[in-house]
Amino acid sequence: MNHSRTRQLGKVTKAIYLIVGVMFLMLGMLGFILPVIPGLLFIVLAVYLFSKVSLRVRRFSERSPVMVEMHSRLDRSSHLPILARIKLVSLMAVEMTVRAMAALTERMTSRRGA
Repeated sequence: MNHSRTRQLGKVTKAIYLIVGVMFLMLGMLGFILPVIPGLLFIVLAVYLFSKVSLRVRRFSERSPVMVEMHSRLDRSSHLPILARIKLVSLMAVEMTVRAMAALTERMTSRRGA
């Protein structure tokens, strides 16, 4: 992981990341209450944005293989147009949802068999 990118951001860019990150965090929290909004997706996106601003959050998120993979994908997509990045994030959301459902199903079936 390249930590130097966190230090290279300007104050305006950091402020934008923080504001959008807080908005995603609030949407994510709302998503845990309302079943219509995918809460986990917004929480993960908020962590990604906060990790761009804070080395502490970046180190914390690097403990999760899913977050490391997401960081890698989004960092590699910085050259793509915004619509392509939105599509990428949407596909990543679908992938995370499928992974979560598979893990939940596996956990439920392992408890039944025990």
